[in-house]
Amino acid sequence: MKKLFLLFIFTVFAFGATQISDKEFDSKISKGNVIVEFYSKSWSACKILGENIKQYEPSIAKDVKFYQINLYTSPNATQKIGVFAIPALVYFKNGKQVGIEYGVKSTEGLKSLEDKYFRK
Repeated sequence: MKKLFLLFIFTVFAFGATQISDKEFDSKISKGNVIVEFYSKSWSACKILGENIKQYEPSIAKDVKFYQINLYTSPNATQKIGVFAIPALVYFKNGKQVGIEYGVKSTEGLKSLEDKYFRK
């Protein structure tokens, strides 16, 4: 049990992406620069993007928060934003949606999108 707990802690803190739910969605996007990945564990494109995000996360600017939402377990946020395909990355500034990107992105592409939406 202790090993399982330590694995959970490592997974949460080793990678900056935090899983959020419908209940948390509005409060998590309300302040600052936020990227939310909408995904499904079963889609291969989401798995590929997930690996690229793991490589990209250490370089995310300190003023950017990164969250993940599983579209099957949190359908309300998915519908609210109007996500129609996955994987999807949605960019927010102080609660306002400033962009949405669909499909797999390279680590370089992820950094470029961060700059596009938050460093204009």
